[in-house]
Amino acid sequence: MKMVKNHVPDFQLQIVGSFGSTAPKAFIVTLSEDPKVQDLDPHFGGDYSSYLKNKISSELSHHVKLAGIVSHEETANKFRDADVFIFPSVWNEPFGMPVIEAMACNVPVVATKSGGITELVEDGETGLLVERGNAEQLSEAVIRLLENKQLRNTMGKAGRLRALENFTWDIAARNLLELYQSLS
Repeated sequence: MKMVKNHVPDFQLQIVGSFGSTAPKAFIVTLSEDPKVQDLDPHFGGDYSSYLKNKISSELSHHVKLAGIVSHEETANKFRDADVFIFPSVWNEPFGMPVIEAMACNVPVVATKSGGITELVEDGETGLLVERGNAEQLSEAVIRLLENKQLRNTMGKAGRLRALENFTWDIAARNLLELYQSLS
């Protein structure tokens, strides 16, 4: 975020969601041989909220807000108010529901090339994909979108269209029904 601040001095970052693990360590760290996932080990069982607060420098303290868990309605409002949605996962996400939710709200996405995310975000069309754990690439992608409103709007609209054409509950139900029918 220090790099972002150098290019976009008035940016605001809101970190939304649980600051604890939503999945047991055994399901993520213990089962993985990926060094980037192994690096997550110290964050299980501790107070991640305090860890994050300590990582925010005084220089960035008025730019970063830890919103924590918010209601579904407030989450939708935060998506709609955002210029960019950032999803910098370091583990191989099976499916990134927040990515789809942001896209459905016309918000361009900056995410890491991890697991199922690469099947959701069309790099350069609905958002930008960067390498896992690469802070420089992440900040460059965020800066690129924050500095280019037309690109944000174009990617946001393309993301919404992609979400509506591929990831609604009706489409998921239809695809599942077709799969079941093909097995009989």
